[in-house]
Amino acid sequence: MNYEDIVGQQKLVESLRKSIADATFPHAIMLIGKPGYGILSIALAASKHLLCRNPVKYGACGECLSCHQMSKLIHPDFHVAFPVVKKAGRTRKETVSADFLPEWRDVVLNNPYTGLNTWLRKISTTSSKGDINVAECNRIVQEMNLKSYSGGRKIQVIWMAEHLGKNGNKLLKLIEEPPENTHLILLAEDADSILRTIQSRCQIIRVPRLDDEDLKSYLVSSRGIDIQRSSEIANIADGDLEKALQYSEVSRDATNAAALQWLSVARKGEAVSIRDWVDQFDSYNLEEQKIILEALLKILRSTLHARYGLPSKQMSEPRGMGNKGIHSVLRSSGIDQVTEMVSIVEEALMLLERNVHGKILLFNASLRLHRILEGRLTDKMTQ
Repeated sequence: MNYEDIVGQQKLVESLRKSIADATFPHAIMLIGKPGYGILSIALAASKHLLCRNPVKYGACGECLSCHQMSKLIHPDFHVAFPVVKKAGRTRKETVSADFLPEWRDVVLNNPYTGLNTWLRKISTTSSKGDINVAECNRIVQEMNLKSYSGGRKIQVIWMAEHLGKNGNKLLKLIEEPPENTHLILLAEDADSILRTIQSRCQIIRVPRLDDEDLKSYLVSSRGIDIQRSSEIANIADGDLEKALQYSEVSRDATNAAALQWLSVARKGEAVSIRDWVDQFDSYNLEEQKIILEALLKILRSTLHARYGLPSKQMSEPRGMGNKGIHSVLRSSGIDQVTEMVSIVEEALMLLERNVHGKILLFNASLRLHRILEGRLTDKMTQ
């Protein structure tokens, strides 16, 4: 991963690049942001720059042995820790990141914007959450206190550091007083789940969402997606490249159609129709299911913006479904009702990401949506 491979984030990247060139890069740094914002891409590019034997003005040379090793994530002085689950043939207490390192390299080299759920599905068929255990923390301390293999810097990246939990206490001394030429780069989406004592010992950098124009440019130039479709994807992805890549692989019309069909089925409240829709929903893979719910959220939020008279990006109109009746329901729904619907869909999306059973989840959510929509029809409440 080179600086030029990072999507957007030019200001932040330039700041980090300059700090490395000026020898002021922190010994302990924490990048906070969603995986789709590029936190891992930034960490990998900075690590390559730090380890390069012949750095040039704009970063790593790309030609030395260290750069070639980093391009495959096999540099002996580059270490990484990440959430894992029990490895077959080992106990969970024994299992560490090294047991899944080949799989992690494969996933990250293919897509450094990959998130935790995608990673865990790669290594587990269960709903295990994954964490960074005590054995991993002990390994980190031992590795970082050994001499550098190449005689230069040593780097420890901790991906999804919020999954350290209280085990992070093992790292406090290392983070506060790291050996010379040692850098710890912690990456996290949820900073509130990281011990305050760890946060206070790191330089905190909050990585912002990607600009829509940067997303669109990447989708057009690197993925060959037409400008109109790229604009639609950027609209719904909310600055998250991981989401954008997922959306790019799913049919726009099928996604919007399934989202709006859910409202139609929920409004009628017929158990058989809800069951049929839930069965259809269950036939999609998890990423497609998430995209359907995200699409409906976008529609509902756009409706709320319109109620409050705020500017709102417009969703593309699904074709071939005859959705005028559904849109009519949304146009005449009150603010409170649409807000309740947003909450229901947000909750469903959150639980889906936590591997809650999709059929039970969506059937229950459908009944709750029906009660809201039925209340509107009964009370004729408008805003």
